[in-house]
Amino acid sequence: MSGVWETPDGKGGAVGIQLELTTAVMNFPIRSGWSPMHWRGLRVGVFERIGPEVKVGDVNFFTDSARGGVKFEDKRLEIHAKAREKWEPSFDIDLVLQQDDCWHGRFHRGAFDRVVTLCRPRPGPGVAVSPFVGTCLEIPGATARCVHIAQTARGAFVGWSDWLQLPGRAKYAPGVSRPGKLLEFFGSPDRVKLAGKRVISVEFGAYNSGCAGGCLQSFVGRLSADGTELRGELAGAYAATFTKMHGDSCVNPGLIGK
Repeated sequence: MSGVWETPDGKGGAVGIQLELTTAVMNFPIRSGWSPMHWRGLRVGVFERIGPEVKVGDVNFFTDSARGGVKFEDKRLEIHAKAREKWEPSFDIDLVLQQDDCWHGRFHRGAFDRVVTLCRPRPGPGVAVSPFVGTCLEIPGATARCVHIAQTARGAFVGWSDWLQLPGRAKYAPGVSRPGKLLEFFGSPDRVKLAGKRVISVEFGAYNSGCAGGCLQSFVGRLSADGTELRGELAGAYAATFTKMHGDSCVNPGLIGK
């Protein structure tokens, strides 16, 4: 459920939500490569963008903390907030995630107030889907980085990433205790742009002032001839290869356990 969900606003832009989820896993050696996750927190960005990219002022954030404004139960997401100042928008979000894997219901942000269907971003009619679209995984060590790339128009993209700590993979110095739990982050929004023929740029953490799961880091990668890998370099760090997944999730016991 993490990441971006949107629908055209009829004016060349889009309205939608971006969901950022934090979970915890127990940190102990595992043989299967899979450990159950426990819910820690949800942050919801409610946006109305003009053009292909969310900019400052286009999005407002709420959380499921005690005073955060978000209620999420049984696949139903609710936010109700009155404007405190004349220049602020009011919000009434009442959406249900249904079997078609889209959110259906009321979306009210400021002047926009309609019944909508929010799905994963996709280009308009007649626009060919880019070979960059998809979900890719990189496992450099005790952590895994997962990047989701979606297309909003011809040559325009949005992205979000997950940062997963892998239980039992990290090594600790003598005398240093293994932490009992590890945090994992899903749906951190990224800036994604074309950087050349079959080359794409991803700025991880570009929209996250708190740098949850790691501060701003850029990756420029070239799509392999068979379209299954993005090979490039994380700026100032190391050469990296992101491998395309089957489906839209990187939480895959068969891969993470290796």
